Amino acid sequence: MDKLKKIFLAFSDKERKIFLAAAALVIVSGLVLIIVVVRGATKAMPTRGGEYIEGFIGQPSAVNPVSAASDVDKSLVRLVFAKLEDLASQIELDKSGLFWKVRLKEGLVWTDGKPLTSDDVVFTIQKIQDESAQSPLISKWRGVGAERMSELEVQLRAPGTAPILEIQRAKAQGESLNFSTGWTSALEHEIKNLYLLPKHIFNDVPPINWRLSDYNLSPVGSGFYRFKNYDKDRRGFITRYELEINPDYPGEAALIENISFKFYQDKENLVAAFNRGMIGGAGGLDPQEVEKIKRPFEKLSFPSPNYYAVFINQSKNTILKDIAVRKAMSLSTPREALVKEVLGGDGQVVSGPVVQGVGSDSLVAQDKDEAIRVLEASGWNLSDGSGTDNSLPGVRQKTINKTKVNLEINLTVPEIPFLTATADKLKATWEGIGFKVNISKVPEGDALDNIIKNRDYEMLLYGNFLGDDLDLTPFWRSTERFFPGLNLSLYSNKAVDALLDKLGQNPTQQDRESTLAQLQGLITQDYPAIFLYSPNYVLVAENDLKGIQGKLVTDPADRFKESYKWNLKTVRVLK
Repeated sequence: MDKLKKIFLAFSDKERKIFLAAAALVIVSGLVLIIVVVRGATKAMPTRGGEYIEGFIGQPSAVNPVSAASDVDKSLVRLVFAKLEDLASQIELDKSGLFWKVRLKEGLVWTDGKPLTSDDVVFTIQKIQDESAQSPLISKWRGVGAERMSELEVQLRAPGTAPILEIQRAKAQGESLNFSTGWTSALEHEIKNLYLLPKHIFNDVPPINWRLSDYNLSPVGSGFYRFKNYDKDRRGFITRYELEINPDYPGEAALIENISFKFYQDKENLVAAFNRGMIGGAGGLDPQEVEKIKRPFEKLSFPSPNYYAVFINQSKNTILKDIAVRKAMSLSTPREALVKEVLGGDGQVVSGPVVQGVGSDSLVAQDKDEAIRVLEASGWNLSDGSGTDNSLPGVRQKTINKTKVNLEINLTVPEIPFLTATADKLKATWEGIGFKVNISKVPEGDALDNIIKNRDYEMLLYGNFLGDDLDLTPFWRSTERFFPGLNLSLYSNKAVDALLDKLGQNPTQQDRESTLAQLQGLITQDYPAIFLYSPNYVLVAENDLKGIQGKLVTDPADRFKESYKWNLKTVRVLK
């Protein structure tokens, strides 16, 4: 070492610099080589730890599987409560094909340490069915019988179950949770995805008073995570909601140690919070909001069966009763351009109520020339505005009941950026073929709710949110034309009603596809709505967040169903 020191001191300044540079190069090269070798021989594996913070619009109010209706509440339910499928040790169809056998796992407990049993299954279903609970799930469970068979078993019976089923149950081997074959595939899905409510917490509280219960915001659950704490500001608004890993969850443990939520009044503040690093994720953003993000992020885009359309209320405007008018609007609509320019490509073209492509391909193409021919064939001719009969330049007219009527329509749209952008493009398109389009922009909230409730619109740009079961009945059956029904076009067609009823009778996959194709054809040929697009659900997240599965999202809250796989930290292990 002394010799090396003497040699180094004998160097000139220039030689010393060269020597040091060479030595540094050797050291760096060695380190790089070591890193390359290590990375080649190892792989990154997710490990437990970290905190993920997501921002939400709104406030939690009913973190309760029976009552949850908002995106906030349903998201928290997915994390704090467990669904029946995850709590069961067995779910299978018996040999007779009459029953589903389900057995709860042994040793299940709620996060307060109390046992989770079949009583909780029965209680949850009964409360969903209780009118005073005002559960959004009531229509899916109406008339279902629920009977406790033992501490771990329950029997569920579809409405109208014959006594023979009771005989078959008695012959079944072992303790089981039984379902008749009268259940549709949609109802089977509802059963497996039933999130349970603790009976010992809510049994003595009338459902009408649940919103007053502390447990409605500080829930006792059974899911991946358990409630930890929430903070309020001086106004009483919840600003932060904290969850931690539930050590008693019976399935695979979550990797992220803590998940928290922060709440904002609008997307502008939500995006600003993400840019400042106050939150690590934000969901449900429109392309316009994504463009405003300044910090590094990963965009996750999930296909969705939900769709947006212009729903037509023919009773509010005689013009809209003319099928030629409705057909011309549909033919001229630039769906592909809307997906590209308004949704930024994060979505799919939709030409009918069956989103997943059954029988829709031939209905997509825009044809402006054909739209004009349809209008003129029906007597809608352009006016030069020179007459004395309220004619407008460039607007078509038609004589109806001896009176010249302008082709003038009114479009109502919520003040949501991508929807108002869509409305503006539709206005330009339709006015390009001779319409006069008036746009009424309405803030989200009570005003919009009242307009929808009272069907107080000529045309409404809005969305149909199908849910997990992809059930079209609430939106297109004639019995659903008025509030609380969701048939926004007030559409009535007996043949469509019959096909919808057929879908509810547990058809084979082949019959289901055939029925959906018939539905698509019947509804679209009537032009009760101008179908537009199905936006993807977009989540932006910090680059460290991994493990999110890019599956179909029927409900934004359902992205949390496999949140136990999400991770923020990794370790390297030998391959």
